[in-house]
Amino acid sequence: MKTFNKLLIVAGSLVAVPAMAATQTWNLNSGSFNNYNYGNVMTVNGADGNDLQLSGWADTTGSGDAEIQSGQLTYNSSYGLMLRNRDEDTSVPSHSIDNFDGDYDMVLLSFEEAIDLEGFSIGWATEENSGGQADITLAAFTGAGDFSFGSGDTWSSVFNDGWSTIAHYGNVSDYSYQAVTTDVTSKYWLIGAYNPIFTGGDTYGGALGTAYHDGMKLKAIKGTTSTPPPTDVPEPGTLAILAAGFAGLVARRKKAKA
Repeated sequence: MKTFNKLLIVAGSLVAVPAMAATQTWNLNSGSFNNYNYGNVMTVNGADGNDLQLSGWADTTGSGDAEIQSGQLTYNSSYGLMLRNRDEDTSVPSHSIDNFDGDYDMVLLSFEEAIDLEGFSIGWATEENSGGQADITLAAFTGAGDFSFGSGDTWSSVFNDGWSTIAHYGNVSDYSYQAVTTDVTSKYWLIGAYNPIFTGGDTYGGALGTAYHDGMKLKAIKGTTSTPPPTDVPEPGTLAILAAGFAGLVARRKKAKA
């Protein structure tokens, strides 16, 4: 009886391997850039092969809900990731991820595998050009397939095409960690200075009452990757041997009871 049960356990372990969850932090100070122009990409290697790519975007083609264009990412080890959009120069705070002058900057986080984003760290921050804090918007792509920005996209069209607002965080202090609570798992995330489009067009009060004058620089992303089980299965010969062993044990048990 004990031998029979052991064989059942072995067989089960061969055909049923549960998924593994791995939590890690993507520190942007270890990232590399493909170039240093508009439309550049930063890559941060993941410890488990789940690499992160970051790209910068802002609605810089006109006033109102304008078309989104790529921006220029740079990184400073003391302050964090910066985004210069096409309407800005390199002065402070223009090169931060900000919402100054009617342009809403956001950074697209693209992972190789979907993650549950657990939190993020920021470096330098500002609100109304002072204060050492910022209002921040976080969203996740919950639509079908893969995501990429297309010609004519605006923040409104993006928001209405498979994106879900995770949270708006008010007065996040500079050089701090902001925990994220969500059940959403996604390969694509957007993070930036407070963006009113991601409220569905409503104004946002409370801690975000002084929005539209926020800037921040991103330092790190923390998340959990659900690693799929291995695709390897037992070879046919192995299964045949196990089947023969089961059959022999069953026959022996029946004979013993007769």
